[in-house]
Amino acid sequence: MLDGRTVDLKRITLPVLNIYAESDVVVPNSCSRGMQGRFGTSDYAELGVPGGHIGTIVGGKAQKILAPSIVQWLTTERRRAPRAAVRKTAAKENPRRT
Repeated sequence: MLDGRTVDLKRITLPVLNIYAESDVVVPNSCSRGMQGRFGTSDYAELGVPGGHIGTIVGGKAQKILAPSIVQWLTTERRRAPRAAVRKTAAKENPRRT
């Protein structure tokens, strides 16, 4: 549930990169890993980053491991084509109010 609505991960059909901190004590790995097959896409990857909940983002490892890994994942050829489809879907699901 999110804001009183049931969340259906199968409705997420875009590529998913699941990033988790390997030493996270706030969100344990058992809660963040192994999500493959729960989304509506087969383009799923996991990225475990050394560090804890905060250090993974703001620590030196973020600059050396996390950011380059995200860029590499985003720039993979198979992820470039769906951009127009994403814009169409977003516009359809979130029409501007007049």
